[in-house]
Amino acid sequence: MIGDPTGKSETRKALTAEDVLRNAETYKEQVFKILDPVKTKVMFNSEWLAGMNATEIIALAAKYTVARMLGAGPISAKDTLTSCLPASMNSSIRLSRGTIQLP
Repeated sequence: MIGDPTGKSETRKALTAEDVLRNAETYKEQVFKILDPVKTKVMFNSEWLAGMNATEIIALAAKYTVARMLGAGPISAKDTLTSCLPASMNSSIRLSRGTIQLP
């Protein structure tokens, strides 16, 4: 089966800026149990992506495969999607492939 194994049928709702900041604080509380907060710089993706145009972001995405992205998370999403695809596709579908549908 391809999709969310929990049976959810709607996409995740976008977080507000306040939600993102609140979540970031909880992540920092966890990571600073093992990292020194004085020696650690925390940045949001929006900070370094802001200096890039759409072409540069797509070029960056083209460097990574869907299989790598799905295998990188704490939840083994690759078991629900990549296991359904032929092995040749697992290593060759680039993240930038999804931009084809953009207007």
